[in-house]
Amino acid sequence: MISPKRYAVPAAEDLTDWTIRLTPARAGVRTMKVEVIFRPVFRPSVFFVKVLFVFFISLLFLTAAVWILRMLWGKTSADDGLVRLIATGFLGTAAAAVLEIVFHPGSFFGFAGGLGARLPRILAFNAALGAGLTLVYLIFRKYRLRLYIWPLLLSALGLLIYPDYRVPICGDSSQWMSILNLKSRLLFGAEFLSFPLTKAILHLCRVFVPSVTSSFAQVLTAKLMGILTLIALTVFISGETRFSREKKALFLILASTFGFQAFLIGYPEFAYFPLPFLLAAAISARRFLSPEGGRNRDLVLAAVWAAVAGLFHGSAWVVLPAVFLLPILRAGKNGRPRGFGTLVKGWALSGGAAAMVIVAAFGAARLLGFKISFQNITGGGDRGMFVDFFSGRQTNSNGVLVFEMRYLWERAWALLLAVPLPLLVWASLSLRKFKDELIDRFLLAAGVFLLVIFYFWNFDLGYRDFDLYTAPLTLIALVLLKFVLEIKTGDASSRWEPALVFLFALASPVLLILQMTTQSLF
Repeated sequence: MISPKRYAVPAAEDLTDWTIRLTPARAGVRTMKVEVIFRPVFRPSVFFVKVLFVFFISLLFLTAAVWILRMLWGKTSADDGLVRLIATGFLGTAAAAVLEIVFHPGSFFGFAGGLGARLPRILAFNAALGAGLTLVYLIFRKYRLRLYIWPLLLSALGLLIYPDYRVPICGDSSQWMSILNLKSRLLFGAEFLSFPLTKAILHLCRVFVPSVTSSFAQVLTAKLMGILTLIALTVFISGETRFSREKKALFLILASTFGFQAFLIGYPEFAYFPLPFLLAAAISARRFLSPEGGRNRDLVLAAVWAAVAGLFHGSAWVVLPAVFLLPILRAGKNGRPRGFGTLVKGWALSGGAAAMVIVAAFGAARLLGFKISFQNITGGGDRGMFVDFFSGRQTNSNGVLVFEMRYLWERAWALLLAVPLPLLVWASLSLRKFKDELIDRFLLAAGVFLLVIFYFWNFDLGYRDFDLYTAPLTLIALVLLKFVLEIKTGDASSRWEPALVFLFALASPVLLILQMTTQSLF
């Protein structure tokens, strides 16, 4: 008989990565009774970070609710104070996530798969990238080159690079690649257009090269969507009437350091596919809100593009309420009184257009004999759509509790993979000068609705599901970048711009994503 003993293991780091092996003293022992007791230890740093996070996320969404309600009640005059509070809420939650890394670096770097060991190599590459981007920006500024040259150069580079992705690390990629090879008439509600588009490209490639693999088709489709995103971003920036050509070039090159550019190199997932269509919706919305007076067809196009974005990935459907704010924003601009009939007409046009696109797409699929699975929309493998606040589900998913450590680690990881940290710092220092125009309100409203996905959706695979939160963070990051660039005016040859390009490139997450998801490139 073995006498009972107690062992205490301090959970100073990430307990979920610990393995405790118990071996009986004698070979004849067949069973062991083991009882594991978790006893929380109060840590002031953890308590401070959680209180900070709860305060700022409450500020973000409560202020956003008040701001949207004011617009619904006709208060469409400039309200820069609420816009600043919304930005403060988002930046405050980002600061809480970064503080969690500062207070517990060992836990975070261990959680992030040995990130600490890769940082020197990543920073060295990014420094070289920063020097190149700075040179490119100076050339654009000196010779006043047209913006479309930049997406052409990046697209050509992206088509030449085919990384060897470690598919098990890349979210649900292995599952999608196996399904692509099946001869079934099955569609997925969350990836309604993304999956058949990839399958069509696979069959088209096999017409010319029968040995083409499903992984190649998925990477190629991702590259094409990445190129389309870059083109849409260029068109969006080209329409910024308040920016000079030099400022537009700066906007485009700084945005090119965001994490979504890794998808230009073919990251094999679907959740970022809505990005070009969300940008197309923003372009149509800007035309509708223009001082010259946009047409109702621009409103319809904004609704159609937003609906198409949702068909490529269901997470983008949360943008539709922002589209329904467009008639209110237009009706109240320039101090004009708004008529109820005008608003009803705008809502009928936008809502009807979005509904027709969605109903037509799903209806056509059913008429053609396809089955549609909504498992991913209803929560994926664990059937849990949103994170829990106080009681976790017994699942193998990650980050299911708002108040657990992994929740903040995953959000911190998401920020590192989507947004260069200098933008967050720069925006924080510029908050008092934020001023918005009508299109900024649409973009900010769309970004806030998408942040609901970022903060509250239950990512089954934890940090490996980073494609799910890249699109929401990209839109809000573009809004912040637009705000801070509007503050900087004056001589285009000012010294801060090249330094800014270098800093953004130095903190760019693109190589970090590739290091995490591919075989070592360097």
